[in-house]
Amino acid sequence: MKKNKKKNWSRSDLNLLLDHSSLRDEDLQCLLKEDFYADSSLYNKVGKLSLITLGIGLFVLGVLFFFAYNWDSLSKSFKLGVPIVLIISIVSLSLFTKWKLLYKKTLLLAASILVGVLFAVFGQVYQTGANSYDLFLAWILAISLWTLVSNFSWQWFLYVILSNTTLVLYYVQVYYWENVFLFGIFMVLMNLFFLLLAIIVDRKYDNVTVPSWYLIILEFILITLLCVGCIIRIFDDFNVNGKVNYYSLAFVILSCLLFGVGYLYGYRKRQLFLVAAIPFSIIIILAFFLGNFMFNSALGYLVIGLFAVLGSTLLITKLSNLQKEWSNGDK
Repeated sequence: MKKNKKKNWSRSDLNLLLDHSSLRDEDLQCLLKEDFYADSSLYNKVGKLSLITLGIGLFVLGVLFFFAYNWDSLSKSFKLGVPIVLIISIVSLSLFTKWKLLYKKTLLLAASILVGVLFAVFGQVYQTGANSYDLFLAWILAISLWTLVSNFSWQWFLYVILSNTTLVLYYVQVYYWENVFLFGIFMVLMNLFFLLLAIIVDRKYDNVTVPSWYLIILEFILITLLCVGCIIRIFDDFNVNGKVNYYSLAFVILSCLLFGVGYLYGYRKRQLFLVAAIPFSIIIILAFFLGNFMFNSALGYLVIGLFAVLGSTLLITKLSNLQKEWSNGDK
């Protein structure tokens, strides 16, 4: 059989071929072997990548523990010199070697982590007195160019973690937990930006492929923020210093909008995670809403438990039927 240029066959595509074409058994086996079954080369590739990633990760951790254990006995020049030399060496290997591109990106990720180590060591040596968010903000700025150039999902994942950590630390250290809903809106918008950026880049550029795990993690972060924010809103007293907290109202409106758009997008794109996670989050929010009125009695706990069990059962049944429809290629 002539090799088909289409890649990433889904099971619904294969089912359509079986139902509406004259596909022979040997052709089917060829498709399964090419696009579904793992071969020795794939296992070899995964094994090499896993060992390299593990080795680089253990190396970075070794550097961290080396400084932590020998901190008092090291001179200032040595403390600063080791991270600088390691960063320069790793970046040079990433730029000037003929290794595979994936290995170079992994080295650049290790260098990005060591940049944080360098800033931490610098702050400890000279006792700059800067806030924690200053360290993470400088870390973000220092690796921004590497993140844009590398086109590496793990590098972007580190960037997302640092961005969220910086915003959380800034809020805690500057605003001391005041007006949590305004902070929640900023958190949601920032992570929404990263998610939309990944989706747009994946669609617009053919040479860029955003892995599904990266999108799922961003979606999970967004859904968690919206769910937790709505639960806090349920138990909030609806005012701040005697005035209506309009930020909490704006957060609820934003949550409803994103939940609705996310569910429609997931249903249209057949993303089971969104279709499952958003209704499940709504069940949790409604359970807490009922609990706000019923937590004072044993009957209330029984009602809430029955609601959660019944809602989860109906959701799982619906998702199972929906998955079967998608697997069979139904609209």
